Amino acid sequence: MNIRRKASVLSLLAILMMCVYVDVDSAVTQTDSGQSSLEATNIVIDQAFDAVLAAEKAGANVTGLVNKLNGATALLAEAENAYRNGNISVVEEKADAAVLIARQVYSEAQIAKEKASNSANISFWFILALTVLGIIMLFLVLFIVWSFIKSSYNKDQKKSKPQVITDET
Repeated sequence: MNIRRKASVLSLLAILMMCVYVDVDSAVTQTDSGQSSLEATNIVIDQAFDAVLAAEKAGANVTGLVNKLNGATALLAEAENAYRNGNISVVEEKADAAVLIARQVYSEAQIAKEKASNSANISFWFILALTVLGIIMLFLVLFIVWSFIKSSYNKDQKKSKPQVITDET
């Protein structure tokens, strides 16, 4: 009878250990999923930040994009706080919202960069054309002034009477 009791206690302990192991394993899995979600969100926000920086370097106005990106980082901070508190459902919700905003910012930054690059390219060619036109106009005006001075000089030369000087020696 004593052996049955020990066997049942051991069986009960084994079942209890398996339950604890399953709970710990699911908690670790949830923690890992929350951590991986935060890491993925960080990567997406970093990519969006790089895209905004590239758009700014191209000359785009990125004020609105920076504000949206700040909103995404605020959501990421809330998700990290929820992760520290163990609230995995809030982590997923906040991280997903941050990823959505960061992806939107990324695509808008790409469009802004393209527009700024095109605008800079058009401005370059416009300024180059105006410079060439200005140089042509300068030479044209100089030629007209030179022609006027030359014709005036020639008229003065024609009006003057030549004087012949003889040598009396």
